[in-house]
Amino acid sequence: MIKVSKEMGGGALLDLGVYPISLAVGLFGEPKEVQYFPVLLDNHVDGSGTLVMNYNNFNCVIMCSKTGTSYNHSEFVGEKGTMIIDQVAPISKIEFISQQEQIQLALNEDRPNMSYELEQFVHMIESRHEQSYYYYRDISYKTIKIVEQCLKPQSNV
Repeated sequence: MIKVSKEMGGGALLDLGVYPISLAVGLFGEPKEVQYFPVLLDNHVDGSGTLVMNYNNFNCVIMCSKTGTSYNHSEFVGEKGTMIIDQVAPISKIEFISQQEQIQLALNEDRPNMSYELEQFVHMIESRHEQSYYYYRDISYKTIKIVEQCLKPQSNV
């Protein structure tokens, strides 16, 4: 049994959900509204949950779990087709499917996971690239704001 506790970094949303949330914020910006539907464990920590991020013309649904493993891919469904990403990090396969075509983008990456992030971080510091710093800081701020909003105790008024 996996031990999930507030003292050890929290539940599924705080531990795992920040990655797809930050991807969504980076791609689409801050959502208009968020709703989180947690599955609470006996100790009142979310073992899993579903987050719905509402934008003006679409919803982004994020599912995360520390109590089970899902093999669902990330899908971006649009009017012209669907883009499928095998996982948020590291991405090893991207596919675009429409009624007319199916395109597979192979990403045979031999570099270690997160090496691009580290490289960008070092470049940002060495070159004092403030624009990148503020861009990534803004995504982090909005991601944590979403998580805190979702984990705020709900009042029963």
